Amino acid sequence: MKKVAEVLNEAEKLRAGCTQRTFWKYHKLRLLPQGEKIPGCGNVLYFPDDTALKLWLIHFLATQLEFSLSDISRYSWSQFESAEGASI
Repeated sequence: MKKVAEVLNEAEKLRAGCTQRTFWKYHKLRLLPQGEKIPGCGNVLYFPDDTALKLWLIHFLATQLEFSLSDISRYSWSQFESAEGASI
């Protein structure tokens, strides 16, 4: 589980950087997973480790394949799940 800043840093390494504003826009559009609050860690949302990969996929679909965010939101993320044991 990672904080937003960690997810954005990892996405930048994948050349799919985005701003916090864009991150929250994607989150609001349900393109990204819901964050979780961990008890005892303050008012901070934590996101799954593969969230940066999802940002990269959104970036790729939007820029390289010219999908709109509406098009992307119609796909089930299970179609894009990484193989077991795959890592960045």
